[in-house]
Amino acid sequence: MEQIKTGTIVKWYMRSRAGIFAAVFLMWIIFSCVYCLYTESFEPLGYSWLLCLYFAAIFLGVDFWRYCKRTRRLETWCRCAAALNEPLEVPQSMEDVLYRSCIRAILKERSAEAERYRAQALEDREYFTVWCHQIKTPIAAMRLLLGEENLPVCDEASGELFKIEEYVDMVLQYLRSDDQTSDYVLQDCDLEKIVRGVVRRYAPQFIRRKLRIDFRLQPVRVLTDEKWVSFIIGQLLSNALKYTKQGTISICQESGSPRRLVIEDTGIGIAPEDLPRVFERGYTGYNGRKDKRATGIGLYLSKRIADRLNHRIEISSVQGKGTKVVLDFGRDDMMFD
Repeated sequence: MEQIKTGTIVKWYMRSRAGIFAAVFLMWIIFSCVYCLYTESFEPLGYSWLLCLYFAAIFLGVDFWRYCKRTRRLETWCRCAAALNEPLEVPQSMEDVLYRSCIRAILKERSAEAERYRAQALEDREYFTVWCHQIKTPIAAMRLLLGEENLPVCDEASGELFKIEEYVDMVLQYLRSDDQTSDYVLQDCDLEKIVRGVVRRYAPQFIRRKLRIDFRLQPVRVLTDEKWVSFIIGQLLSNALKYTKQGTISICQESGSPRRLVIEDTGIGIAPEDLPRVFERGYTGYNGRKDKRATGIGLYLSKRIADRLNHRIEISSVQGKGTKVVLDFGRDDMMFD
């Protein structure tokens, strides 16, 4: 809560005392008019005005000081209430008692509402987590049934089933990433091994779409979480596959920077006005609205997890020519800054 400025207090003080000021000024005018009807000497009238101004300045000064003190006291109470602490200063008037009662009532209602929200959020998370785990059983059974048949339609069905698995996994990762105590385990990992594992999982999609993969990685060790970084790389590959109809998807490292992983495609690219917002939750952009199946969650999750791991994701694109994504693992000695 920001501290109220003195100028704001003065403005509200003048508004609250406007009626008193108007009444005093009106009585002053009446007194002056009546005085002028009975005498032609204005010297006593001038002295009376000066005396009135003198005592008015003292009265207004004391009144404004008390007004400021009460305002600061209420401000302190509100700040203590926001910090879930009891005000230390005792009430000094009935108005203060009423104000403090209102603050306590609001604080109590806010705490109850926050508790209800936390309970509902926990219940929803548990439900979706259980649902995601349960849905994996029929997915595995369907994959086994499709593997027993050797028909062209089975390949298409397997591709769609793979997408379902991706979406289910995305929901699970979304639920887990929202938890600050998620199982992040940073360790020394072989980047080439991690990327090969992800590419192997997406190999049927490359074959089905008849896309060529240019895989050129040098051996390098990075400090990261293998499970979570595999999810990030999987999302980047999934996007490249989704928006590349023909051509090549390259996976390599930047020249002179082996810890900067580059995934580049020859797809439809991203509109310039969409680039600054691709990491926003739920933002699909022009390509997503055209595809009608995009969720706008994949890149948001990837950026969120990368930030937790102290990695950086950079995206550049030329519409109609392709997209380049760089996953920067940084230096090992900078991971825990």
